[in-house]
Amino acid sequence: MGATVLQMRLASNEEAETCYECGVEFASPVLAKRLEDGKSFWCPNGHSQHYLKTTSQRLREELAAEKARREQAERDVEWQRAEKRKAEDAAVRAKSALKRVEKRVNAGVCPHCNRTFQQLARHMQCKHAEIVGGVCPTPQK
Repeated sequence: MGATVLQMRLASNEEAETCYECGVEFASPVLAKRLEDGKSFWCPNGHSQHYLKTTSQRLREELAAEKARREQAERDVEWQRAEKRKAEDAAVRAKSALKRVEKRVNAGVCPHCNRTFQQLARHMQCKHAEIVGGVCPTPQK
């Protein structure tokens, strides 16, 4: 009988099902309708069966899942953009703070105790004039 069912299925181009209870394989034009409406159908040996979800239910669930994945991806992209902006802002602040400290050191101010050291200021003006933009004062006699 298995060969006959297979030949019938191939001839009518229908989907085949296997009974969950007796294991018999069968094909019927009713199966496509039952897949759509979710109503019960029976195998050739009389065992009642039904599809748990109709095609439209399955498609709605897949659509909802895909929509949720897309929304999550959009939230991830927005979060990454926000993190990038935060990192860029932090880099600008760090660069600004470094420039402030460098400017103070070039003027002879200790970055730790805020004391001014004239020798450091002269050293920066004489030995690092290209950085400070100063001119080395000549010692007066």
